[in-house]
Amino acid sequence: PPRGACSSLQRMRRAIPTIAALVLASAAKMQGAPLRQLHDPDTGLSALFYMPPAAAEPLPLLLYLHGAGESGRELRDLISEGATGTPPVELEHGTALPFLAKHFIVVAPQTDHGWR
Repeated sequence: PPRGACSSLQRMRRAIPTIAALVLASAAKMQGAPLRQLHDPDTGLSALFYMPPAAAEPLPLLLYLHGAGESGRELRDLISEGATGTPPVELEHGTALPFLAKHFIVVAPQTDHGWR
């Protein structure tokens, strides 16, 4: 990238602490809810977020990076018809594997120009 340009992956790395703080602050009221939207105004990074119901212990994080078909600026495109079988789609439709739905926090950020 040109000097001074910031790739999506670099922006995501910088936004992870902010997103983690948003996730932790929202976790209690979001347990078991469908995917929610998070947005970091400082970096412009947006993500879908899922917290399993009744999570009483620390859980692993699944960071889902979408493919080219879900690129864009509309966050809900991550769960579009073409994204079948992805963790965000399966969680949104209630068809995720029970182990995923019960034992993982899922964060799915979006970019409109790839994960460089």
